[in-house]
Amino acid sequence: MEVNPEVFDALQAEKQELDILIENGVKFKTPIRSWLRFLSKTKERTFIIQQPYLGTLDYITAEYIRMDFSEERIKEDPLGESKRLALVNAKRCARIIALCILNGKLKIALFSGVLTQYLLWRLTPSKLFQIALLINTMSNIADFTNSIRLMSTNPRATAPDLIEKKEPKA
Repeated sequence: MEVNPEVFDALQAEKQELDILIENGVKFKTPIRSWLRFLSKTKERTFIIQQPYLGTLDYITAEYIRMDFSEERIKEDPLGESKRLALVNAKRCARIIALCILNGKLKIALFSGVLTQYLLWRLTPSKLFQIALLINTMSNIADFTNSIRLMSTNPRATAPDLIEKKEPKA
C-alpha cells in the first residue's frame, strides 16, 4: 500500500501525538519557596506526570467522585459558589495531582499527604487548570472504557448459538 504524502490525516496525527504524550509523560514545574531555595542552583522543582496505572486511576477516580460541583449553584451565585468550591475542593485537587505524580501504591501510601500539602501551597489556579487538562489526557479514559467494553461483551465467543432462539427465516 502506497502512502500519499500530500494526504494528511489530522485524526491519525492527533492519535500519534497523544500516544507519544502518554508514553513519555509530561513535566511541569513549581517554584521552590522554602529556605532551600538559597542553597539550590535551580529555583524550580520539576515533576513528571505519566499515564497512571489502574490502581492509581482507582485512587484518582475516587477523588473525582468526592468532588462537590454543581452547575446550577454556579449559575445562581457564580462568585459565592466559586469561593465555596475553592474551600471544599482545593486540597482534593492538589491530592489528585500528587497521586498522578507518585503513581504507585507504596509511594502513594508514604508520600501523598506530604506532596499534597506541598502542591497546595505551590500551585496557582491557572497552573491547576493546565495540569487538570494534562491529567485528563494522560489518564486515557477512552482506552480504559474501550477495554471494559471489550471485556464485558459476550465472554463466551465460542458458546453455541441455540436454534430455539433464532427467528424463522421467511
